[in-house]
Formats: sequence, C-alpha cells, structure tokens
Amino acid sequence: MKQIARRLIALVLTLLLISFLIFVIFQIIPGDGAVSRLGTNATPEQIAALRKELHLDDPFFKRYFTWLFGMFRGDFGSSYKYDMSVAELIGGKLKVTFFLAMESFFLIVLISLPVGIFLGRTAKKPIGAALHVTTQVCMAVPSFFTGILIILIFGLGLKLFIPYYFVKPENSFFGFLGCMIPGAFAIAIPKIAMVSRFLRTNVLEESRKDYVRTAYSKGAGEKHVFYRHILKNAILPVVTILGMTIAEIMAGSIVVEQVFGLPGMGQLLISSINHRDFPVVSVIILYMAFVVIVMNTIVDILYQCIDPRITMED
Repeated sequence: MKQIARRLIALVLTLLLISFLIFVIFQIIPGDGAVSRLGTNATPEQIAALRKELHLDDPFFKRYFTWLFGMFRGDFGSSYKYDMSVAELIGGKLKVTFFLAMESFFLIVLISLPVGIFLGRTAKKPIGAALHVTTQVCMAVPSFFTGILIILIFGLGLKLFIPYYFVKPENSFFGFLGCMIPGAFAIAIPKIAMVSRFLRTNVLEESRKDYVRTAYSKGAGEKHVFYRHILKNAILPVVTILGMTIAEIMAGSIVVEQVFGLPGMGQLLISSINHRDFPVVSVIILYMAFVVIVMNTIVDILYQCIDPRITMED
C-alpha cells in the first residue's frame, strides 16, 4: 500500500509540474487570447477591456493559481475563440479520442502477444521468417498512411465499412465503438509489429540461457519450459514497452482522427494552438498527460504482480 501511495503522490506532483510548464509556455508564445477572440480589427480599448475581463493582466502566479484551483473544482474556464465552456466544447470530443486510443491499445495487447510468441517459436521456420519481414514493413508505415490504405482497401474496395461514417454514443454505444475500429487498427498495426518483434527477440534471447538448458536436462517438456520459464521472463520487458506506447497512441489518435473524419480532439487541438486558446489546449494536454501517467502507473503495478521480486522503487 505504501508503494501505491507513493506512486499516486508522484502522479499528482507530475501533473502539477506539467500544468505549470503548460502555463509558462503559453506566456512565452507570442499572441494574445483577447485578440484571438475579438479579431485583429478590434480597438485597443476593446482589447484592454477584454483582457481585464479575462484577468490576463493579473500577476503571473495569481493567474496560475486561479486557473489551477479552478481545474480542481471542475471549472475549466471558457474558450477564448469559441466563447463557450471548455467542458461543453471538448466533452464529446474527449470521449471519441479516449475510446479510439483504448480500442487501439486493446488491439495491440490482443494481437501482438500471440504473434510475438508465434514468431519466437517459429523463428527458424519459413513462416516465421515471412512474418518477421511483414512486421518490419508494418513498423515502417506511419499510422496515417495505414489509415488511408484501410479506407481504400477495406472501405471503398471490399465495402466492409462505410468511410467517414460516425455514430454518436448517445444514439448507439456499440455503433460508436464499431465505427472507430478501422481507425483503431490504423493506430495499432505499427505498434503490434513493434511489440511482437520485441517479444520475439526476448524469447530468442531467453531460450539461449543456461537455465533453459538446465530445465531440458532435467527432462522438462518443450511446452513446459517455454510457458513456465522462457515466456515468463521474456514478457516482463514487453509490459514496460506496452506502457510506453500509450503516449504514442494518444498522439496517433489525434492524427488518425483527421484521416477517418472522427470528431475527436485532433482538429480542435490544432485550431486552439493556432488561436492561442489556452483554456482549451491546457485541458487537452493535461488529459493526455493524465492518461499516460495513469497507464504507466498501472504498468508498474502489473510489472510487480508478474514478478514479485521487483519493487516499484526499482
């Protein structure tokens, strides 16, 4: 429990540090939130009045702590560009990006582990070599291009799904999840290739170690040695790699949303950065940071569960 408490404290401190860095960066970036809302044709008097209304002229730390405590209360402020509540603006878009990323992660875990095990066990066979080359090609192709190929081949060609079709979750939750599957595959395929190749390499390295030869010399069967010894040790580093892919999945989600026409945070984030819409950008970045940190914390806990000899302080 003490270790979990330390991880939670570290999570909160990391988010506080990220929030401070976000706030500082937006003070450095050229531009003005008041000008973004009023436009370049606004008079200096109008801009000054709006800056006062938005408290943009307040001292730095006063603005930071006001914003931070508002975040803790669930008050994310109002968008400079859209002049509406940030929570209302990004509520539905956050849901799209989150579920797209989680579907991608589920596919990575579901597919990469069996493929990696199969590659490790068939490394010296023709089918294993062929799959090894295939995974190398999949790693080299970026997610957005994979998405275009999926639309052309499976959408327009084979008619397995309707491109750019979106179902709102309030209309049909399963339809909402289903329409994001092609995009989830586009994000997941390069990561599936990476994780499966990494697991294959670990399996081959572990199979050459002395403890494996010792197990065979004691009369243990091939399947027993593989699943009880080789795989148990080979999969530990893979758990860490899976946790590290979360940040890349989140970034990939934002790009792939544009390819598949999904109404997630991608377009909103880019537009908000261009218009220096700090309240919107800050919430999106903190959300992404929160997901990444929470998932890495879960990975650390799982790592210890798989091998109790390892502590979370290591």
